[in-house]
Amino acid sequence: MPEISKEQLRNHIKTGSFAPVYLLHGSEAYLRDIAARTIADRAFSEGELREFNDDRFSLTDPDEIVRALAAAEQLPMMAARRVIRISDVRVAAAANRDTLKEDALPRLEKYLADPAPSTVLILIADELNGNRKATKLLKQHAAAVEFAQLEGRELEDWVRRQFQDLGAEPADGA
Repeated sequence: MPEISKEQLRNHIKTGSFAPVYLLHGSEAYLRDIAARTIADRAFSEGELREFNDDRFSLTDPDEIVRALAAAEQLPMMAARRVIRISDVRVAAAANRDTLKEDALPRLEKYLADPAPSTVLILIADELNGNRKATKLLKQHAAAVEFAQLEGRELEDWVRRQFQDLGAEPADGA
């Protein structure tokens, strides 16, 4: 699956046509985490039992990938879909810093080749080395969205929108 823009992600969320797997990566952790939370919030309709269908896993424990993928394969309970969020994904230049270990790749590849149709899997990556097999695998099968550090005009526009959302207006020159 190709890399998609933040605007395309907004359209997925707005229309409710979610990809089966998202890879949210980049150094702008605040916006990346908001995107993950918004996907999860919008994946459920009013009255659905989110408590049974919204699971979070952290790869600070290497065995969590197995539990996360097992949860992703389960059918939702009293809801249309499940949301599985896997945070702290790291594929570094040096394998000893990885949280997504090489021995988990066959299991992950099997899931990505045929993701559960009733699950939205969200992988939240702190670091992705583009030369590594794991990164290539994720970017091949997931709707990947990069959240690079905001700068210049993009940062100004974002701050302006935040003020508007709060019903406030910044002072001139602020």
